[in-house]
Amino acid sequence: MVTNRFSATEAGGAPHRAAVYVRTSTCEPAAVRRQSMRGRQHLEETGHSGDARLFSDQRAGLSVGPGLQRMLKACRDGAIDRVVVGDLTRLSRDAKELARIRQELRDCGVRLEVVEDSSKS
Repeated sequence: MVTNRFSATEAGGAPHRAAVYVRTSTCEPAAVRRQSMRGRQHLEETGHSGDARLFSDQRAGLSVGPGLQRMLKACRDGAIDRVVVGDLTRLSRDAKELARIRQELRDCGVRLEVVEDSSKS
């Protein structure tokens, strides 16, 4: 699990409380780095200002990892209002679980932004 912060810029200077969530099936640092860099690039391209928290899990399968659980708790606590993921399958590969997570984000007033990873085939 990796949790850290990075900065970007937003027009008008108003900070968003953003998070980037990444999930990989292995502990390969390059995969985490690639997904987090794509999330950061998206934030910069959309004018984000301020810190963005990085949450990650290294796990295969359908279960909700501890990084995702911490991110959802931060959303429920009002600490995050914008979540960036590289692909919806990063949140969950199970359709019902994915629907539950998306609904929870909506209920918390969190905007979910999905960034397609052009390096994927």
